[in-house]
Amino acid sequence: MLRRLKREVCFLIEHYRITGLCAFLFCMGGVLLWVSGGSNLYYLRGAHIPIGVLFLLWLLIYGLTGVLFACILLTESSRCRTPGRRGILTGLCASAYVFMLCWYAVYFCTRLLLFSGILLILTVFVLGIIFVIMRTEMILDKITVFLIEIGQILCLFYCYSMNLLN
Repeated sequence: MLRRLKREVCFLIEHYRITGLCAFLFCMGGVLLWVSGGSNLYYLRGAHIPIGVLFLLWLLIYGLTGVLFACILLTESSRCRTPGRRGILTGLCASAYVFMLCWYAVYFCTRLLLFSGILLILTVFVLGIIFVIMRTEMILDKITVFLIEIGQILCLFYCYSMNLLN
């Protein structure tokens, strides 16, 4: 298992340009949302942790989603087992990313709790589908999906607990 993990890390290091570009683009989408969202006023009213910590957590989640997207692109392009699988997985990963951006914007900018919760559940569900489809693939993909899921759930609990305290 450790040899397999080492090979996967070496594979990603060999393709660092694509992996880095995807992570950077996904992070930039999140940064643009944070900068243009105007949600700092709502957050600062009831913040219990610094906004920089929350921003770094979200940046990490967006970056990991970009790495997952790159892994899907790189690994599925070399396999020809199931035609159309690459398109399905990239579409699912992109939709999970869009749901992440949407639930953040809906929660922090409009404070619509139910709708943002539905979007977050959709994000977790889509990432779960990716996890199930890729269960026999790279170990790093599974770890990445798991970390994204944990980050989303932590953000959910923090945001909704922050809302209950206000």
